[in-house]
Amino acid sequence: MQRTRLFLTLCFATISLAEAQDDLTSEQLAFFESKIRPALFDYCYRCHSQEDKIKGGLTVDSKDGLLLGGDSGEAIVPGDLEASLLWTAITWADGEYEMPPKEKMPAEVIEDFRKWILMGAPDPRVTEKAVVQSEMDIEAGKAFWSFQKPEKAALPE
Repeated sequence: MQRTRLFLTLCFATISLAEAQDDLTSEQLAFFESKIRPALFDYCYRCHSQEDKIKGGLTVDSKDGLLLGGDSGEAIVPGDLEASLLWTAITWADGEYEMPPKEKMPAEVIEDFRKWILMGAPDPRVTEKAVVQSEMDIEAGKAFWSFQKPEKAALPE
């Protein structure tokens, strides 16, 4: 499943930057470039970029990286705050996902992300490199022997 998603993402990544920008209005492009890209750089790139680290299999330095998501699933579902894990993480709405981990983003930056996701998460960036996603298989991990409920063994005769 993950390989299929990665393959499809790479196929869609062949769209040229010019074509991607044609789909965006000048207001959407300006909003992304002035509000969202700087916030991603300031608060997220240290742990989630191709240039630095890729924690949790998530990269935020490309549109495809955000849409594909990481080990926990899709980071952004355009137009849907509740389904966007990035929104859950930056609002610290779930104790498991609090990003950035040391200090919450300023309220105005969080509000910018809210507007951006609701407007469909317009993003002119096109992936030039392959999006890296962790090969971790959560379901296989759950099947590991130490996570199984103990069963009473038959006594030897």
